[in-house]
Amino acid sequence: MAKKEKDFNIKDYVQAQAKIVPAIEYKEAVWLRMPECVQDSICMPGFPLGHMSMLYGLSDSGKTGILLNAVKMAQEQGFLAVLIITENKLNKERLLKSGIDVDNLVIVEDLKCLENVYDYISGKTQEVLDGKLPLNVMIFWDTVSGCPSKDSYEIGTDGKIEKNFDNRKNANTIGFYNNIIASRIAETRKVGVEGCVGVILVTQAYIGEKPKFPPGLPAPIVPNGGEKIWFPLSLGIEVKEGGRLSSKYKGRYVDYGLITKIKVKKNHLNELNGGGDFVLAGSQIIPNDKAAIEEFKTSKKEEWGNLLEEATQEENHE
Repeated sequence: MAKKEKDFNIKDYVQAQAKIVPAIEYKEAVWLRMPECVQDSICMPGFPLGHMSMLYGLSDSGKTGILLNAVKMAQEQGFLAVLIITENKLNKERLLKSGIDVDNLVIVEDLKCLENVYDYISGKTQEVLDGKLPLNVMIFWDTVSGCPSKDSYEIGTDGKIEKNFDNRKNANTIGFYNNIIASRIAETRKVGVEGCVGVILVTQAYIGEKPKFPPGLPAPIVPNGGEKIWFPLSLGIEVKEGGRLSSKYKGRYVDYGLITKIKVKKNHLNELNGGGDFVLAGSQIIPNDKAAIEEFKTSKKEEWGNLLEEATQEENHE
């Protein structure tokens, strides 16, 4: 080893570099805390602010139910909740039934293209960075897959829809903007920024090709947007339906709950990729165990009875 190399002091060099490019100081982690059964399933307190998270799964698996519960929890924790709706399935009645205070919710329904949504999220992030919005802000987007890119279609004067792209264009748009948004919301974690911004995306998924090796493995569920939507995430959660819960009243069976299975598929927050299940029951998330389910059914018995009586009366009247 040359004498010059032996005399080189790494510690002095590192300290000198730190003066030129100071290390970023981050605030203590902020979490959107979820019901205990969700926390147990994902092995963390909930959804992180300053990061991008995603729920994905096949249709009717419980994604939106989890999202709406998260909106309610955000309001209960004093966060500003922003709900971006691009799938056109949600309405005020469902929000109210989910226990959401719509008078204290920012609802955005007029963003028709991916680029418009990303610009909006970037704008809200800038308000926090500038101190104009000195709050913790959680942005919920339902759904990414329900939104085309700006130049992907045209509607003619006769109403005819013209497609101007192949299926890769939306994925490329998502991939480009997701990286930028993930980087911008990470800036709100810095010391000196009063608020913090988190984003939860919901997107549909499809069943991918079954692996040839090793044999016997099930086909994977792939989020729309593929790898392009996947790379910038700090947290990616797969959502599956685990069956319906039914109750019998005067000879009529009625579904009242959805067993939802979740599995952490990407985790850049801790070392655990957890999984588990719980029940989506109306506006509540409850543990998937017999005692909790029976307690919930008892609490709802009178309400359900009244609703079914009203429905029966309407049927007889017709």
